[in-house]
Amino acid sequence: MTKSFVASGLTPSVTYRFKVKARNAFDLGYDSDTLTILCGFVPETPASPASQIISDKIVITWVAPYNNGAPIEGYTIRIKDANGVFREEPNSCDGSLLTIVS
Repeated sequence: MTKSFVASGLTPSVTYRFKVKARNAFDLGYDSDTLTILCGFVPETPASPASQIISDKIVITWVAPYNNGAPIEGYTIRIKDANGVFREEPNSCDGSLLTIVS
């Protein structure tokens, strides 16, 4: 029979270690192996970006999504070309204002 436990109130970006031991009328058994878990996972999906044309440039903006326990280190920008294929911008983006020359 599968048993479960919910750990709440954890701090994002902190690694937690868990062990389980059983108890019956005679005493406690031995510890299980250690389960190590980082409190965090991939970031949420960003909302759709917005754009503004300024002279010969397109400015793309978006709201940073919830990071789910670890600071966002950068973003990958993908642009759909004339053939309908998305390609990644070769330069990394740290999330500050990104300007693409049209």
